[in-house]
Amino acid sequence: MSEMRRQLERYRCAPMSRFDDGSVSCAWCLPPEFCGFDGHFPGFAIVPAVVQVLMAQVLAQQGLAQACWNGTIQRGKFLRQIRPGETITAVVRRRDIRQRHYIDARLEVDGAAAATMLLQLDEE
Repeated sequence: MSEMRRQLERYRCAPMSRFDDGSVSCAWCLPPEFCGFDGHFPGFAIVPAVVQVLMAQVLAQQGLAQACWNGTIQRGKFLRQIRPGETITAVVRRRDIRQRHYIDARLEVDGAAAATMLLQLDEE
């Protein structure tokens, strides 16, 4: 397990929740010492897009048992900067579109969208 994944586990601030529509959610609050902030950016840290994608991936793997993500981001929109100490809530659900399998993810801060992404699964 990578150091970043280990730290994401450590900085979870709410347990995983499951919903009737099949989605799951979880929340994180990343402090300034989180390793993902190293060099991004000195004096004005923001959560890198790669960390946001990793949050969605980790939640999908743990909450939806989807360990076969092949790394294809079909769509990604990063709508606002996320700063250290802000609570980030991620919601993921599986979607099937034209016989292909995806994880639909949304990250929110204070109830407003911070990022949305569609991650393609490779389940061959």
